[in-house]
Amino acid sequence: MLQRLNRASDEQEERVRQATAELARRYEELRRLNELLFQTQRRLRHSERLAVMGRTVGVVAHEVGTPLHSVAGHVELLRQELPTEVVEGSPGRRLAVIQSQLHRMAETIEQLLTVTRPPTGDRVLLDLNAVLRGVLDLVSPAIDAGRTQVKAELDPDLPPVSGDANQLQQAFLNIVANALDAMPAEGVLSVASRVEQRNGRVWVVVRVRDTGPGIPAGDLKQIFEPFFTTKELRKGSGLGLFITRQIVREHEGDLDVESEPGRGTTFALAFPATQSA
Repeated sequence: MLQRLNRASDEQEERVRQATAELARRYEELRRLNELLFQTQRRLRHSERLAVMGRTVGVVAHEVGTPLHSVAGHVELLRQELPTEVVEGSPGRRLAVIQSQLHRMAETIEQLLTVTRPPTGDRVLLDLNAVLRGVLDLVSPAIDAGRTQVKAELDPDLPPVSGDANQLQQAFLNIVANALDAMPAEGVLSVASRVEQRNGRVWVVVRVRDTGPGIPAGDLKQIFEPFFTTKELRKGSGLGLFITRQIVREHEGDLDVESEPGRGTTFALAFPATQSA
């Protein structure tokens, strides 16, 4: 009788242990599902805010951009109609300041419109090395002015990438321009392209590295947010990296950044490779 009671007690304890373990497993699964639900809801709210912001920005940009271009046109006509001695004097300098600020506002509005415009969907097979060379040509005046040393290590055997040439050029241009702005004179800009295997897929990865002061850890979490900038007042709108991330996402790519104060910054842009027919 005692043996039967002991066996029954042991069996009961085992069932309790199994039930406790199952309860713990179910609780962990429920916690994971709740966390997933919270993250999904947060992403949806963020997407909704972006959609509302996009529609609002589109309307505001259009309403402000039209009279802005009109004002800029009248300023240019005024410069042409004024006597030469006036244009070359203090009034001319003031008009030049007005024009430069109008141009800056127009550029900011154009960037806002770039964010709100839907992607064109016109994709072709691209050689990212050719896109990178074109970007370096575009910024060559800034490279020369800053006496920047450029180290380009472009893999000649890159597979093509399916993408919009203008959008990808804009993405790389934003990254390279930020790198040049971050560096003091005689800095080093490194641009490298290579092929990598990730999760069984072939990727084309471009890394842009500068020898600037680096980005503080607290700012790294915010650099891709719209209107966040570490540049001096009036030297940046805070939209460049936000737009770049949007472009990379539209091309099903990844964008990562590594930085440490005093040791420069590296941006890595990865795009899925496409085998040409």
